[in-house]
Order: sequence, then C-alpha cells, then structure tokens
Amino acid sequence: DYYDTFALFSGDSDFSMLLRFLKSLNKKIILFYAGRISYSIKNYADLLVNAQKIKSSICILKEIKKNPV
Repeated sequence: DYYDTFALFSGDSDFSMLLRFLKSLNKKIILFYAGRISYSIKNYADLLVNAQKIKSSICILKEIKKNPV
C-alpha cells in the first residue's frame, strides 16, 4: 500500500470498475469533474469536486499577444 487516496480527473463511467476495485482496497477516492458526471462512478467518490468552480484557483492563465500582420 503506497497510497491511501486516488484522485481522478474525469466523470466518465469507463472508470467504474477501477473505482470499485480501489474501494475494495479501502482507498479514498476524489473525483474532479467538469460538466456531467456518470452516476456509476459518482457513488464511489468520497469527495466530488467541480473543476469549473476551482478553475481560477488552479490554473495560470496567460494573455497571448497577437503579432500585427
């Protein structure tokens, strides 16, 4: 056991078998999602985080200057 918490940045149901396996090992699961989240993985989460709500805190936004043509 090298870790106790798993963080997933997805709302896709393709991860449901993985999350079920991790729960069977008593791992904590944090799901970061943007938009919709599958019901089949939502139930495995110990913590749900809407990435859109924390975007300004975790992203560095740069203004790109356009060169005049």
